[in-house]
Amino acid sequence: MKRLGAREEFHPVLYTKRTFGDLLRATTFEVVEARRYGFLWRNRLSRLPGIISDAPSGVAFINWLDAVLERLFSPFCQNWGFVLVKPSGAAER
Repeated sequence: MKRLGAREEFHPVLYTKRTFGDLLRATTFEVVEARRYGFLWRNRLSRLPGIISDAPSGVAFINWLDAVLERLFSPFCQNWGFVLVKPSGAAER
């Protein structure tokens, strides 16, 4: 985002598909599920008026909108979620 003009940086490390793959391969876990999520910038939404960002109905609407946008624009979602499992028979560490 900094390249697009953002004045602040929220995360000190930029993970790419390759670096994530390297991290996952370095573990003994099996990837059961991997998917993108979070199209909306939640840290920016906290600046909305409290009637929207704190009210249950406002939060429900934001969650619904984010879910719709995740489905439509998955390649542009900012987060990755993983479900990992320890392979059966793996030694305890």
